[in-house]
Amino acid sequence: MIISENDRCYEIRHKASNLLKELNIDTSTAIDIRNIIRKYLQKDADIKNKSPDEQKRIIQAYVKKVIVYDNTIDIVKIMDLNGI
Repeated sequence: MIISENDRCYEIRHKASNLLKELNIDTSTAIDIRNIIRKYLQKDADIKNKSPDEQKRIIQAYVKKVIVYDNTIDIVKIMDLNGI
């Protein structure tokens, strides 16, 4: 039996909804929380136009560690917009 992508998506959403109900989590609240987090992160998005002190605060809030090598720089982030 071949399951279409739409059927699979519906099945996943249905399972997620049931799990949230079991955990007594209101899905509309969960969506609001994601939007709040997204807006919070976007307020710092225009970092180039911020003062040096604001830039420092933003970097400290989102960057855990910067590793400088001879040819590359690695940035270990605390959080970003991915996965929201």
